[in-house]
Amino acid sequence: MTTDLSAIYLVIRALLASLVLVLILGWVSIRIAWRYQLIDHPGSAPHKLHNQATPMAGGIAIVATLLICEGFFGTLIDPQIRAVFLAVIPVFLFGLWDDFRVLPPTVKLLGQIIAAVVLISGGVYIGIF
Repeated sequence: MTTDLSAIYLVIRALLASLVLVLILGWVSIRIAWRYQLIDHPGSAPHKLHNQATPMAGGIAIVATLLICEGFFGTLIDPQIRAVFLAVIPVFLFGLWDDFRVLPPTVKLLGQIIAAVVLISGGVYIGIF
């Protein structure tokens, strides 16, 4: 019984730490986005429906939080978690590339296909199907 309870405490600590860290890094990434003009302007493309200029560097905060929390909590020992973590990398890189320079949909799709191949080769699947 104590093993289950200690596992729950570990998960709660990891969730709280990642929440605090992503909030801090999110604030920092917003400041960096404004400083380096990584801003998505309303109406810059037909599918952009927002009304105010929006910073585009949120992915940096999320990936940095994943890397830092991995260092503290060491979750990459599970092969499926490792595959998910590795699949995040091409999606992040293609998204960052798209933030700096507008990519055509086919290139974005290529990044998503690479991520899907990483997931499939890592044994990750949806169990309800």
